[in-house]
Amino acid sequence: CYLAGHLDSPTAAHGVLAYLPGMAMTDVHHLQRRALIAILGGTRTQRAQGKRVLLWLARHGREVEQAWGTTRAGEFAMAFQRLPPHKRSILRNRLEGCALILPADMFEDLSLLLPTGKTVAGALSSRSWDTYKRSDFYAELDPLG
Repeated sequence: CYLAGHLDSPTAAHGVLAYLPGMAMTDVHHLQRRALIAILGGTRTQRAQGKRVLLWLARHGREVEQAWGTTRAGEFAMAFQRLPPHKRSILRNRLEGCALILPADMFEDLSLLLPTGKTVAGALSSRSWDTYKRSDFYAELDPLG
C-alpha cells in the first residue's frame, strides 16, 4: 500500500495501524477498499456490512495499541523520521503484519476507490481483483523503497 509506506502523508495521518498477521496485505487492501465502497455508495444493507468489516479491521488496532501505546499512523511516521536509517528497517520488520486502516470519511470522491470501468454495484457484486490497480490509493510497493 502506497500510504503504508508514506505514513507521514496528510491522508495516512488520519488512519490507524491494525495488526492482521497471516493476512496478505493485498487482501487487506482489497477488503478495506470494498468496505469503503459499500459504505460510501452501497445500499443500506451493503453500507451496514461495509461498516462491520471496517470496524473489524480497525479493532485489530488493539494489538498495536498494546504493543506500542498508539495506533496513529502519524506517530509511527514521526518515529521513523527520528530513527537513524539502520534502525528504521528494525522498526519496519517489527511492524510486519500491520496494515493502515483509513476511516470512510476520508473519501469524498468515490471514483478514487472504484476499479476502472466499474460502478458501485459492479464493484460490490464481483471480485474484480485484476481491475484494482488504477487508483494509487493501493499502489504496488516500490521494490527500491
